[in-house]
Amino acid sequence: MSHEPTRACDADHCYIHNEDEPAESTQAIVCGECGHMYPDALELIVADARLRQELELTPLPVGAVSFVLADPESVFQVIPTCPTCAHDF
Repeated sequence: MSHEPTRACDADHCYIHNEDEPAESTQAIVCGECGHMYPDALELIVADARLRQELELTPLPVGAVSFVLADPESVFQVIPTCPTCAHDF
């Protein structure tokens, strides 16, 4: 539900979508700039792929996707910016 942020929801508030997006697991990736939450590395890869397709950019190589899925901590080496706001992670 869209709302103005308050101190109570500041940690979970996505400023792009103007709603709370609480991180529900330790696998969640949250952008420090806009606050958008990706539930896990796979969701971040999907969001990045959609953006690349929309902007007609070269897709990530299959090897990069496999690399991230094998080691989710490596996602920032492959996708260094938030697909929602383009800020560095």
